[in-house]
Amino acid sequence: MHATSTAAHPLLYLGEQFRLMVTLWPGWRLVFVRLVGACVGSFLNVVIWRLPNGQSVLKPDSRCPSCLTPLRWRDNLPVIGWLAVGRRCARCWSPVSGRYPLVELMTAALAVVLVRIDGYSGATLARFVFVAALVAITFIDLDHFIIPDVISYSGIVLGLVFTQVLEPVPGGLGTAMPGWLGLAVRWVLERRAAFAGILLGGGSLYAIALAYWWARRQEGMGGGDVKMLAMIGAFLGWQSIPFTILVASVLGVVIGLGAMVAERGSLQHRIPFGPFLAFGALAWVYLGPFLPDALRIVPAH
Repeated sequence: MHATSTAAHPLLYLGEQFRLMVTLWPGWRLVFVRLVGACVGSFLNVVIWRLPNGQSVLKPDSRCPSCLTPLRWRDNLPVIGWLAVGRRCARCWSPVSGRYPLVELMTAALAVVLVRIDGYSGATLARFVFVAALVAITFIDLDHFIIPDVISYSGIVLGLVFTQVLEPVPGGLGTAMPGWLGLAVRWVLERRAAFAGILLGGGSLYAIALAYWWARRQEGMGGGDVKMLAMIGAFLGWQSIPFTILVASVLGVVIGLGAMVAERGSLQHRIPFGPFLAFGALAWVYLGPFLPDALRIVPAH
């Protein structure tokens, strides 16, 4: 197995620079990770609020959703800004949802645990991009029952790009073929696990949705879930798909039964499936190395 050059992949280079930087301040490593995670969570709050409404996530600056007053720079500080304004807008005194600091704290915690598992590396950065996308999808689906295509499609592309960082494969693939054809074949073969994940992830849910429509003549699963699972397969490979579907389905059944009990035998509210898929994928990312072989398609080495 060959070592991928850091010069050949920008993410590997950034990961190496990140590792060297935090090495200079050993006592501040996890503090730095928490800060970065919280700042990313703050940006995710913008994505969660604006993206479903067709607004730019870059402009204009953050503002109160009630009176549209632009926020001061200190009001945008993760968690601290929310506490400093007394959980209300400084101008109109409208309550500011506690979900903003929740998303920031959650993203920070996920970043810290990821570093604990994978260390300071390009693979950690790649997985954190994936985790951040799952956080955004979860809350958007809970609010609007949609999974934005821009996140799923971008995630599929990034999953293919990051494959050699997440799961390096032996070199020499496709070298027997000349010129551009050899390069194209090698590029595809190096990402065969990601391509298989896209096909298995998207294909399996699409088949289930199609079978449900044939049986009931109504939509049982949205296309966003299909694309989301394809994105999960692109990042985590085909091996993660059965486990993700299993966890998502079990969790969905438990929540669905609980909702039926609460509504006295009738389920009148839609339940989005995206958060369950996100939970299953996160379980694979964080618990995958510790799972028993009975829950794996490919046994751990």
